[in-house]
Amino acid sequence: MKNKLYRLILITFIVFSFGAKETQIATNENIDITGNWQMSIKSETSMFNLNLTQNNETIVGEHCCVMRDGNRIDCVDIDNDDSDDRKTISGKWDGNKWIVNFMSTYCEKTGKAIITVKSKNKIIWRIIEEPDGEFYIPNEIEMVRKK
Repeated sequence: MKNKLYRLILITFIVFSFGAKETQIATNENIDITGNWQMSIKSETSMFNLNLTQNNETIVGEHCCVMRDGNRIDCVDIDNDDSDDRKTISGKWDGNKWIVNFMSTYCEKTGKAIITVKSKNKIIWRIIEEPDGEFYIPNEIEMVRKK
């Protein structure tokens, strides 16, 4: 009986050890998400892009979202030369995901989102607290790194 229990514990340990190595790729230490990201789904009527800069455990950036055939634009002012004023995203690493605050430029209110790293070239953007006002940013979307 002790032998069977010992084997079961050993097998469980081995299985979880290999599983941990598979999920380890999506950690802050291994993947720098600095760069430009776009929606993974191609659309002729909308687009959503992120430009992110990671510095260890912090991240800043800006977003640009165009929806409804260009009739709704939630995007930083590209004519603004002050790069600090262009930052609409800031956040921190939280062990297995990025927790970010973002500002909708449409309603000029802030919200909160999670960025989950799936791989070197894939992230998931998910809003967890919507801005208090009208905004045009996807609630959840898979994004790929622009090449």
